[in-house]
Amino acid sequence: MNRTIKSATTIAAVALISAGFAIPAQAATATIRSGELDLSRTRTSGHVEFLRHGLHVYTDDNTNLAKAAGFFNVGTTFPSTVSMKWSGTGIPPGSQIVFDTDGITNANDAQFNTLIGETAYGDDYWYNGDAASAAARGITCPSTTGGSGSDCHGTLAQWKVNLPNAKVLAGGFSLGSGVLGDGVIERMQYDSTVYEFTSVPIALDGATGPAGATGAAGAAGAAGAAGIQLPPLVVTETLGQDVLVQSGDVSGKLRVVKAKRKVRIFFQADKSADTLTGKKLTWKVKVDRKVAATYVQSFNDRDYFAVRFPKASGKHTVSVLKNGKVVRTIKVRPRRR
Repeated sequence: MNRTIKSATTIAAVALISAGFAIPAQAATATIRSGELDLSRTRTSGHVEFLRHGLHVYTDDNTNLAKAAGFFNVGTTFPSTVSMKWSGTGIPPGSQIVFDTDGITNANDAQFNTLIGETAYGDDYWYNGDAASAAARGITCPSTTGGSGSDCHGTLAQWKVNLPNAKVLAGGFSLGSGVLGDGVIERMQYDSTVYEFTSVPIALDGATGPAGATGAAGAAGAAGAAGIQLPPLVVTETLGQDVLVQSGDVSGKLRVVKAKRKVRIFFQADKSADTLTGKKLTWKVKVDRKVAATYVQSFNDRDYFAVRFPKASGKHTVSVLKNGKVVRTIKVRPRRR
């Protein structure tokens, strides 16, 4: 699971494609894994995939089925600030706050309201519905003017004043519907808590199995004929049972997304539920012959690399090496426009 990023003065012009996101020294960190992310609002042309460091969020087209959304627990207090670190193309996902206006957990109409924050509107969060439907649920809109995602919108500070008894049910994000986009959410922040996403499971110790009875020694048998040589077998103990697991080396594949000035690369090791790692898979990315990133993967690992070149900066080459061998070369020549 090792991941290293190297920098060099010769590639100082190269920058990762991401929105600014500074973590305060006092910020708490929470880790979200697959079982803790609700993807029920994601539609058939939308996708959310866990990486070792972030979420790969993308859509296939710009139809009404193009929606990739996820929700997770962020506590119950209505936040004063929300932010997201996104690296990708197209329109970034909107950050979301799902809340209950009266704080009473039941099936009343005040539950499951959503506020949506999009970069186009700054700190202005709009209600997922119009002013009339908000009023029917006892919600007073801070503003009912145009120029936002709906005619019911306001800053988070204004919403906190108008929703004094609100209980937050979830935080989250949504790309679409009807939006074509592809990128990675590295983390999100609600107030002072940073939420990171990973495909790496929590390591748990297995239970110690009972000792088996000692068997009597049997008589030595005659030597058998030489058999076919197989890869070594590794014996592990799981819940008191001896399990033979075939060892093997890690392989994998990559996917490249190239734009005018940007190159994004997704690395995916092979999936395996019952094979122990023999030799790990090593990827290296070189930008203009200098190593920019190294990823060492075990089975089921996923990683992501992104680079953006300045306008009119000449020719650039991005090379990908798999276990020391060049397997992909990408040429980029940014234009002035």
